[in-house]
Amino acid sequence: MPITNNFYKKIINNLRKIKKNFYLYDDKKISYAELFQKIKKINFYLKDLKKKKIGLYCDKSEFYYSAVIAIILSGNTWIQIPKSNPVERNKYIIKESKVELIFQDQNIDYIKNIKKINFHQIQKNTNHKDFENNTPFKANDIASIFFTSGSTGEPKGVKITYQNMISCLSYQINNLKYSKNDIFSDFHDSSFVMSLVTILPCIYVGGSIVPFYKNTDQIVASEIIKKNKVSVLITVPSFMMILNNQIKKKINIEKIILCGENFSLSIFKIVKNKFNFKKLFNCYGATELSPWAFYYKYKSKDQKDFNRMGQIPIGKSFKGLLIKKNKFKELLISGNVVSDGYTQKKLNNQKFIKIQKRRFYNTGDLFTVYKNQYYILGRNDKQIKIRGYRVNLLEIDTNLRKLEGINYCFSFFKKNFISTIYSSNNIITEKKLKNFLKQGLPSYMIPKKFYYIKKLKFNKNGKIDRNFMLNKIK
Repeated sequence: MPITNNFYKKIINNLRKIKKNFYLYDDKKISYAELFQKIKKINFYLKDLKKKKIGLYCDKSEFYYSAVIAIILSGNTWIQIPKSNPVERNKYIIKESKVELIFQDQNIDYIKNIKKINFHQIQKNTNHKDFENNTPFKANDIASIFFTSGSTGEPKGVKITYQNMISCLSYQINNLKYSKNDIFSDFHDSSFVMSLVTILPCIYVGGSIVPFYKNTDQIVASEIIKKNKVSVLITVPSFMMILNNQIKKKINIEKIILCGENFSLSIFKIVKNKFNFKKLFNCYGATELSPWAFYYKYKSKDQKDFNRMGQIPIGKSFKGLLIKKNKFKELLISGNVVSDGYTQKKLNNQKFIKIQKRRFYNTGDLFTVYKNQYYILGRNDKQIKIRGYRVNLLEIDTNLRKLEGINYCFSFFKKNFISTIYSSNNIITEKKLKNFLKQGLPSYMIPKKFYYIKKLKFNKNGKIDRNFMLNKIK
């Protein structure tokens, strides 16, 4: 039986039969049965549509999850339109992805010529449409389009097929060992591709989900985790710095899964100090990889290796993926998680390449392998030339993060010299910073200037806002 059939039948069967709450927020609880009723109401508006681009403009209410699942199960393509985006960016996303229908919880008044349906209108409507036995989509159909930053100044639309989406889901289920008792966090922006690795595994195993619904939820994140007994925390490493200031007493949790950024020793220290976890994972990928291709499961015996390498590894690739490197030593990945490419076809040749008839995605990341574990050294585009020497700025960052007290740092190249911004509990003298780096780096790699920032700023996905810090030091 094709994987699409298995997926379709499993999700619908769970919606019909599971007798527990799916959605948990404050004192509001939505059961699987209630969720399915909302999904069928939304499906009524999708019943005559196939392979159409459906926009979703809403916060993370129960209607958001109902709409995501309805769109995917109906064989159409889900495009999230973030409320937090500037108007012009959303106009571009809608036009580029060819959105034909928008579900919304408030009117997008700047969009005029596309049909829009409000959730309160759906709620009042008594019509609904159940799902057929036959799967309405094929493996190569596009399940979702996520937009990520583009070097041209316009976001790149990444097309993720049902094959991509279901394959990544299967790798998670087999390797991260979720269970029906798990309660998943959903603390990132709805337009972030991490949605695929929270919503789908949750509903596939019959778990429950706890979202950030209001903008202020990040301020009380630790309380939300405790109150709702979150057992699977999936987030970016930077988010641990937010939790570090909130958690006074260690939180018991089943699984912590970090992804999307370098997992540094300073973040690892926070995780160890603030959580009693049973399992800790570091997952690696990109939107173009649907989004994960590597995973590492923490073992205490590996800590000496962490200290030597200055970070936690991304581990090994999921079984069945093929890994190569090109002449620039960039990581190339081939397999069923490699996306269909960009909506802007002219960009595909820059990142998707063929080697011996196999299609690879070029991550642009430099890597090394130590004791059979993969480590990311940084991006190739972080390489600069200074006084004739080729320098990877992330090598500087990796070394500096080994210094006790450094919470975060990043280096940049401007006006022909290297500077580093760092955050720590207390200011560290420039002399101490330079002397420490001289122990592991040649003199031409030592930054000329260091900038101390006490309080970090985070973006809507919990990642550190580098642009804010660069502007602050100006």
